[in-house]
Amino acid sequence: MIRSQCRFCRDSYASSGIARHVSACKARQGAAVRGGSGETDLFEHLVVTDEDRLGYRLDLLAAPGTTLDDLDVFLRDIWLECCGHLSVFRVGGQTYSSYEDDWGFYDSSADVELSWLPVSTEIRYDYDLGTSTGLRIKRLSPLRHGRSGARVVLAARNEPPVLECACGSEAIVVNRYSEWDDDWVFCAKCLEQADVDFEALAPLTNSPRMGVCGYDGPGSDPQGEYVSRPEAERILGDLPGHIEQETLDHGPTAERMAIVAEYLSRLEEPANLPSTNAAARFINRNVTLFASALRDFVTSALEPDWEPPEAGRHARHVYALYLYGQLPDAELFTALVGTLREGSPVVKRFGDAFDLIEPCSALFASLCREDPALLARAAADDRFIVSGRGCAIRALATLHLTDLLDRDEAVKHLEGLADPVVASGDGFLGRMLAEAICAVHPEDIIRVVQRLDREGLLDNARVDYLARVRDLLQKPGERYGLREELEDSYTLLDDPVHVLEIVLAEEYVFPEPAPFPFAPEYTPPAAFAGRPPSGLEAREDGAVVRSSKKVGRNERCPCGSGKKYKHCCGG
Repeated sequence: MIRSQCRFCRDSYASSGIARHVSACKARQGAAVRGGSGETDLFEHLVVTDEDRLGYRLDLLAAPGTTLDDLDVFLRDIWLECCGHLSVFRVGGQTYSSYEDDWGFYDSSADVELSWLPVSTEIRYDYDLGTSTGLRIKRLSPLRHGRSGARVVLAARNEPPVLECACGSEAIVVNRYSEWDDDWVFCAKCLEQADVDFEALAPLTNSPRMGVCGYDGPGSDPQGEYVSRPEAERILGDLPGHIEQETLDHGPTAERMAIVAEYLSRLEEPANLPSTNAAARFINRNVTLFASALRDFVTSALEPDWEPPEAGRHARHVYALYLYGQLPDAELFTALVGTLREGSPVVKRFGDAFDLIEPCSALFASLCREDPALLARAAADDRFIVSGRGCAIRALATLHLTDLLDRDEAVKHLEGLADPVVASGDGFLGRMLAEAICAVHPEDIIRVVQRLDREGLLDNARVDYLARVRDLLQKPGERYGLREELEDSYTLLDDPVHVLEIVLAEEYVFPEPAPFPFAPEYTPPAAFAGRPPSGLEAREDGAVVRSSKKVGRNERCPCGSGKKYKHCCGG
């Protein structure tokens, strides 16, 4: 059972009895006399617990005139603050919010005194609406307490809960990248053998925010923290990754270059091992220092006769491409387009890198952010792989939606792609072009969507693009709302390590496509419009079956999606 310590007499009590103790504590009642003021007021008694009921608890005394803003600041300081996220109080049917912006200015609608709120209503509080930490705030009977000038007084706090490492020993650090599994917390001994990115590790903190986002404590009440914290900070400071980061930041050139070479070699490990992804995260944090070496590796792997540094399954070139790909580089993109031809050894080498549309589009948009015309030329190049052409089309919309490409320019490029897409006869490219046109809003280029439909390049049974166009044109005021809706799926490459974990997953299952405007729609094997692709034939019952040589699971799917067969019709 987790107990709470009274901050006036220092005794500990079970959670069921700490509120009664705070009310009757003689040490608390004598605090005003010892402080010399001798004046008292009627304070609100608040009990704050974590929403998940893990045992975290604060007993607080709120002075007259205390507002939700004051309470928000206190909770952030002692338990929550990591990145200035939005916080929200919910009282009955009312919502009050506050946040700190990038310039340190505090903005709030929570300048509301507690005394104005209904006493019987539980207050719900959330910090960070993304990776949220939820709290419950209950108001007990007011207490007469000595004035100290503080708006909120800490009366009691739960003692740090004992957390066990997988080995059974008492833990001292938390792995923030873990999902509460066996490697969520570590003791000092197990940490020595753990294969975990040092950036993921933080000392245990007596807070329901522990292990979430960037929170690593301690809060404003260090005496309520784990006694193991100094030892944990010392151990974390001595980890090799931390020392190597210090060397990269401040060390001599020769030592820095040795670390660069060492971490690049770690990418030769099999894809998606914890050690490989940890190396990728380290490189990503220092990408400008690694940029030259990463680029050299990608460009050398584009040579037709390139041989991998060592035999065995690895994906170093794919890692290098995505890690470097967040930097603009028109020359590298041009090299990719020039060598990624259907059936070429380069396509087989980089195959996984272009299987998924959203991450590949983000990669292309990032590389071409300084020269968007390259995307239009790549999308029109009938020698470029089909999946790459589709991603280039989508990347044009991405640059517009991230305010890196003027709308008139985006419209000009998309309109100019009508002829090459129609000439290709490829339904996948037709759908990608219609998708991009809808994303930038179609009033100037509605004829392109109509033409794609006439040519049979749109499968309106899955997504009726003409209906979507009509809907958008009838509601011109919704353009801003559409942009907000598209923000999560039309992005630059801002988290390449996460992308790599998806792209290189051993058994990745391609998700069911969502309706516009999120994922592009793909035609299922049994619903091809017109004649099936080469190698397939339609039976009388409408099913599509193979009529020629079996397609290998790692070969491009004959349906024309540009994805591997195992991730498409053979999935």
